[in-house]
Amino acid sequence: MASWLAVQPSRTLRSVYKVKQPLNLWKQTVLCSAHTQTVQETSGKSFDEMPGPKGLPLLGTFLDYTKDLGEGVRSSQRMHEMQQQRVQQYGPIFREKIFGHQTVTISNPDDVEYLFRNEGKWPRRDPPFPLWEKYKEDRDQVRGVGFLNGEEWYRIRRILNMKMLRPKVAEGYAEPLNDVASDLVAQIKAIPGTDGIIPSLEDELFKWSLESVGTVLFETRFGSFSKSPSLEATNSQIIQIVFLFPAWIDKFYRFKSVQEFYDHMDIIHNFGDMCINKKMREIQGRLDKEDIQDEDAAEFLTFLISREDISFKEITSNLIELLFPAIETTSFTTLWTLYLLARNPDLQKQLHDEVTSVLKPGEHATPAALQKMPFLRGCVKETLRTSCS
Repeated sequence: MASWLAVQPSRTLRSVYKVKQPLNLWKQTVLCSAHTQTVQETSGKSFDEMPGPKGLPLLGTFLDYTKDLGEGVRSSQRMHEMQQQRVQQYGPIFREKIFGHQTVTISNPDDVEYLFRNEGKWPRRDPPFPLWEKYKEDRDQVRGVGFLNGEEWYRIRRILNMKMLRPKVAEGYAEPLNDVASDLVAQIKAIPGTDGIIPSLEDELFKWSLESVGTVLFETRFGSFSKSPSLEATNSQIIQIVFLFPAWIDKFYRFKSVQEFYDHMDIIHNFGDMCINKKMREIQGRLDKEDIQDEDAAEFLTFLISREDISFKEITSNLIELLFPAIETTSFTTLWTLYLLARNPDLQKQLHDEVTSVLKPGEHATPAALQKMPFLRGCVKETLRTSCS
């Protein structure tokens, strides 16, 4: 391992680089903010000595990710292969700049673990999507948890954590999510196909993910299975634009796609405001009567609205910032799980045997039933380990 990691492990947090500018989190690999806290180094190399592709002025290495690989496939669609090539060429730690956005890639799992374990109470990073942040500034919107740092980040994260990442709380979502899952099964059965092949499985899983996430965050159904959701195209386009366009480019030229990004985000924020206003009217009477019961504990939006330490604007921003990554993660993790099971028929049969031994035909999965399916949980965990979404 290069001497960039030559730091004292007994300290609270060590940055592995002497950086001249912030580093950010980037897709597929762990890219760290290496300027979070005071550094005490022993023999670490300077940031300028870190290897990596040089790139062009302004563009950096952007063109490397636009190469045509044949059959309509761009190198940006083979990000994992690009990263592997970088590691082979420059080693396990390298830097790269795209549109002036400096990133550092760490490929060794032990180094990634070390970084995460030593981030401190308030890990710091620059905004992941500068163009999205500029949109927020132009629309006078507050930042959500994905764009905050320091005490403000911790304050919002602490509130959200009360209803997230807790298995007991998640159990309360079982019934509404079972309804969404039933709609997905009915939708798949209705899709015409040959030889058992579902031509649009990825699209259907996206709709299912959108419905599931919407049910949890906004406590409402979006109706994705009754019509083709425009959010699908919107989500894909937003991801492409916020990754490809730096914020400063808008000062010189307003690209059509950037304007469309603004239009799409306006629609999404208006939709979020509508859902929140509707829910506020619905529960206002209950709040006045102090009629929010313990059984409402799993209702995410109701919980946020009933609190006095988070504003209306903060609720909207945070729900929308949670919406898109949750949709992507849920749908792709499920797709990869199904793919890996299809590649391993023996494991697929083992999973089928486990599920049918616990659930009767047509019976919905309950939290108690899921506890009796360790192999199912293992399949999802292994998917997350081998095929990060």
